[in-house]
Amino acid sequence: MALTFPTLISVYLLPFLAVVAAIHLIHLLRHQRVRWAAMDFLLESKRKNQTSVRLKQLLLLMLRLFAIAAIAFLLAGPILQNTWSRWLGGSKVHHVILIDDSGSMGDQQTDMSAFERGQRVIRSILELSTSSKNEQSITLLPFSAAVDGSSPEILREASNKKTPQQWAQVVDELNPTATGSTPFEAIEAIEKIVEPAKDESMILYVLSDFRTAQWQEGGALIQQLDRLAENGVQLELIQCVDEPHDNLAITELAPLPGPQVTGVALRMRVQVTNFGNSTARNIPVQLTQRSNLPSEPQDPISLGAIRLEKIEPGQAVSGFFDVVFQDSGNQIVSAQIADDSLALDNQRWAVVDVADAVPVLIIDDGGEDESLFLRLALAPSPQVTTGAQVQVERSVFLRDAVLDRYHAIFLINIANLDQIETERLEQYVRDGGGLFFFMGPQTDRAAVNQQLYRDGEGLFPLPLKSPATLLADRAEQAPALTVDAEHPIFARIFGGTLNNWLQAIDVTRYYAVDPTWDASEDPAVSVLARLRNGAPWIVEKKLGRGNVLAMLSTAAPRWHNWGLADPSFVLWALDTLVYLGEPKTRSHPRESGETLRAEVSTDSFRPLVRFTTPPDPQGGRVQSAQVAAKVTGPDPAERTAVFGKTLIPGVYEVRRSRLNGDIVATCVAFNPPASERDLQVVGEGQMRALLGDTPFQYRNANALLVAEQSEAGFPLGEQWWFFMLLAAVLIFEQWIAHQASYHRSGTPRGLEAR
Repeated sequence: MALTFPTLISVYLLPFLAVVAAIHLIHLLRHQRVRWAAMDFLLESKRKNQTSVRLKQLLLLMLRLFAIAAIAFLLAGPILQNTWSRWLGGSKVHHVILIDDSGSMGDQQTDMSAFERGQRVIRSILELSTSSKNEQSITLLPFSAAVDGSSPEILREASNKKTPQQWAQVVDELNPTATGSTPFEAIEAIEKIVEPAKDESMILYVLSDFRTAQWQEGGALIQQLDRLAENGVQLELIQCVDEPHDNLAITELAPLPGPQVTGVALRMRVQVTNFGNSTARNIPVQLTQRSNLPSEPQDPISLGAIRLEKIEPGQAVSGFFDVVFQDSGNQIVSAQIADDSLALDNQRWAVVDVADAVPVLIIDDGGEDESLFLRLALAPSPQVTTGAQVQVERSVFLRDAVLDRYHAIFLINIANLDQIETERLEQYVRDGGGLFFFMGPQTDRAAVNQQLYRDGEGLFPLPLKSPATLLADRAEQAPALTVDAEHPIFARIFGGTLNNWLQAIDVTRYYAVDPTWDASEDPAVSVLARLRNGAPWIVEKKLGRGNVLAMLSTAAPRWHNWGLADPSFVLWALDTLVYLGEPKTRSHPRESGETLRAEVSTDSFRPLVRFTTPPDPQGGRVQSAQVAAKVTGPDPAERTAVFGKTLIPGVYEVRRSRLNGDIVATCVAFNPPASERDLQVVGEGQMRALLGDTPFQYRNANALLVAEQSEAGFPLGEQWWFFMLLAAVLIFEQWIAHQASYHRSGTPRGLEAR
């Protein structure tokens, strides 16, 4: 038997019992002797009943001492050991410990983190499991190990007096990861690995912060716990945080659509979300940029800071900043806010693939004069940098060129495309490319409808009829064009209410559309600009991951006057280039815990790939590993090198070696998982509502010694029969006290007359 407060017994109980005994004896000796005639008769009676009286007084003293000792014993918190619990069945106890090592367990509290509290509970279980004379065994499994399919840190190891020292180092080496691992995989692994042995009691400890997001929708998890409880497993849910804490997290850091080239300012957005219950004010966000790789650490360049004035609870606020890159290649931008209860999500990284220029292809079969106006809008001169590098070719160029390198392709006044050229353009768009058609006198309506439109299955968004003339508005009341001012290609130049550029555009000729065509029948097609007679002028079609735009007029101001009197055409052309190239520059956020792999073609690269991790938060060291790429598909030349799980948030480097020895290095940013940001927890009442009839104990890590109570089977202070026994003793003590004392049998006879 163990005691929660042993000093109540060893220090205070014995002196208090001595005081009770002394009071009882003093009570017996407090009378003075006075001899008188009637007393002799009483003394004779006393001698005859002396033995009975002494037994009653001794029994009364014992009952009083027992009552006082029982109360002190109860206050000392006795817990029944296996010697008692053996009567209830089974003397073997298997302690199965699951500790949550996900990112949110780094929640820092007044004295330690939630994970450190969990470690203290584990050490307590290990130490107290050695105090029993019966068989005790331990299994320890972190959540992340279950997700990875790794073996438990400790698997059904017998406990003895040496085990706490032997396992202390194992427990101390555990650290919270930056992953979003959940208890589902851990409990599933325990069900497969550990099965209760014969005559064995299993206690499952789940040490976690019990985040609301995980448990409120954890239907499969609740079924697991129900199944364990039905199999006789005792569930102990150990809450490792004292209360929910406010948390600010950087939830986004990404470039806005635009040319990612050297020498041109790129606008980026950083977003901070308030996951707490109080308003956050005046939050500075520190910004840095560096062009070096993790294997070549250098000091980052400060980009200054932006300040977010106020973030309401549950709200996200964005800030914007510009950065100009001087070097091409992977550029690393990071944002950081001040540390709070969870430091994991206070920093975020973005990798921007910067080029010297954005390659743009113009296909013009009618001569360069047709494309000159568009080319000058995209790249006016070497002195004016827009980031675009324009290349003008004939349509035959499409047959053998590597189209994927171009951010956008413009086709001007194309008469005809053969099947190979059409198929290559379709594949280019489906893979995320941007394509723009300009009509003109050379456009072959039949070829467009048969090869490119193909009854809505092809590239072109609509069927053409023939060139038509837009009649002039003699009253000059309606503009020639109406546009979707919210679309990205029009928002900047025509979105303002005071903008008069749209009214200055005049269209004279355009390609009419087959009257049977209806844009609403195809959800992938939308009309972005219409003429005043209602005919479509600019139409968009989404195909795969890319976009196709078509203007039913010329690129040069031949069938219209757009761009002759104002700069709106130039701005529109640049915004259209950004819009078409956006899928190629779109960032794809990745989270730590995901698998890092690299594709290698042995036709161009050697099969060995070197991976370098970000600096370790504990020691600041980077680690490198060289991995051989293996064949994963039908083509033996296409291989994949797998690094494994990314346990540290930050920027990882991938180095491939070309066959000629040149090194190609790329970077990939893995940011903290979104599932770990919200620190709201499930309380005991909510947990009981969720689990329903499933029996479990919900305890706080600070409030008890988990191993003492669970190992013993039941605390004595929680047993109803003990209180009933104490009440019976007190009632019996009162009856004995009544019997051992003098009481009148009734009213004296001499007083009846009065």
